[in-house]
Amino acid sequence: MDAENADVVLENAVFKLERQRDDGTWEVVPGSESLTTGENGRIVVSDLAFGSYRFVELAAPEGYQLQTTPIPFTLAADTPDLTATVTATNEKIPVLGSAVLTKVDGNDHATVLEGALFRLERLAPDGGWEVVSGFEELVTDANGVVVADGLAAGSYRFVEMAAPDGYALDETPMPFEVGGGDQPTQVELTMENTPLPTDPTDPVDPGGSCRSDGLRRFVGVDHCGVPLVVWCSTCASR
Repeated sequence: MDAENADVVLENAVFKLERQRDDGTWEVVPGSESLTTGENGRIVVSDLAFGSYRFVELAAPEGYQLQTTPIPFTLAADTPDLTATVTATNEKIPVLGSAVLTKVDGNDHATVLEGALFRLERLAPDGGWEVVSGFEELVTDANGVVVADGLAAGSYRFVEMAAPDGYALDETPMPFEVGGGDQPTQVELTMENTPLPTDPTDPVDPGGSCRSDGLRRFVGVDHCGVPLVVWCSTCASR
């Protein structure tokens, strides 16, 4: 059966049955060299003499890992109904996936952003988040991309630790799922960064002319991006 769900029985697991000799070694029971579980996940072997036995798995069901530990049992005169019942479990083969994250300008998605720093976290059984080993620091490349691969099925999130130069930090983690259900094994993600307001620029004279009182209008923005209009006496000498 499935190691994580006892309601899921496993067909097509292949076993051999061995009996322990008096000297402690094991020999295959004749006729039990290759036993395959049916649709109900069961194998039945009858007409066994009293003694110590063990099932040894030879092939796991599709999508599951081989169980390498033999399953022992004993048949004796006091065994209830002279029938031994044992259970073998198999772990699913881990689903390994990857995530590709692309950083883009929030105002222009055609502009990719190099130099954003991330860490990758996974949802822990206790409901908290833990950093995934090997993915403590991920930096977007010249294509604005970071890649995390070899990820087991689970819930993850990218957390931005430093924004690219000239951009505001995005403090909202980017969650995603790997494997399980209809989730793809490779996840494509896009995150934006908002450009920081530009510093006040050198004033400009959009009209190129002076007022009659000798003052010229200059326009610009302050550090918060608020437009400024300033009148200066640069034309007074004309």
